[in-house]
Amino acid sequence: MDKVDEYKKQMVKLLNGFSRKYFVREVFRDFIQMSGIALYNRYGCDSDLEELFNQIKRKYTQDEFKDFSSLLGLVILAIQAAKESEYIDLLGDVFMQLNLGDESKDQYFTPLSIAKILAELTATGEAIKAKIAEQSFVSVLEPTCGSGVNIITFAQKVADLGYDIERNMCVMGADIDLTCVLMCYIQCELYGIPAKILHGNSATNKYHTVWRTSAWVAYNFENKIKTKEKIKEADTDVVKEEPLVMNTEDPEPVLISSSQIDNQQKIDLLEQLALF
Repeated sequence: MDKVDEYKKQMVKLLNGFSRKYFVREVFRDFIQMSGIALYNRYGCDSDLEELFNQIKRKYTQDEFKDFSSLLGLVILAIQAAKESEYIDLLGDVFMQLNLGDESKDQYFTPLSIAKILAELTATGEAIKAKIAEQSFVSVLEPTCGSGVNIITFAQKVADLGYDIERNMCVMGADIDLTCVLMCYIQCELYGIPAKILHGNSATNKYHTVWRTSAWVAYNFENKIKTKEKIKEADTDVVKEEPLVMNTEDPEPVLISSSQIDNQQKIDLLEQLALF
């Protein structure tokens, strides 16, 4: 963990360096938004997101923008190092070290030690093995995902059991805060976790945007979850496994309006239950 801690210190130092001219909270938010867009547009190619990226970029000088590139590089290096030892909630840790928690919203991220306990309580190793044997993957619903710490610790547990997290697990998460949504998306993307993270209110079932990781798309989890829905609706125990192929028939862009979600793909109770 020495490497990870060093990368984390460098991130905090770089972000605090912006405080002479900007509010660190706003810089962190802009960094998270640009990083999320940069990672998504490697495979999503969304022109609206690209315009948003450039709009944020114009707020900073060329030298300042280089620091954003360095920050993303540090995130990638830190998570690569963590994957070789112990998974961590890197962005959540940096957020809290910068004292960016919002007291008015009671916004504090779950410590890794607590998340590990929750992962143990969520499902035993035997339960995970049984679910993967039944349908080739285990799934998680996280209606208040925050930075993704509970998802990350669960992924560690699946990996420790000897499974490939890109093929043998998937996640649907949501959060009311867009920065949290993108923190979760970035970390799931870099850990290789198939995830579909929604920006919106899971209590009122109203959503604004959806972010799918490349592993979610590549291993066709959109169709796998829909298959589970149909099976539950038919009340049958027969599961037909679909091939792991790139889902090239999903035209829905990452940025969609609330009305589009209502008309096309409302996250209803059946879809949520299909994850278990």
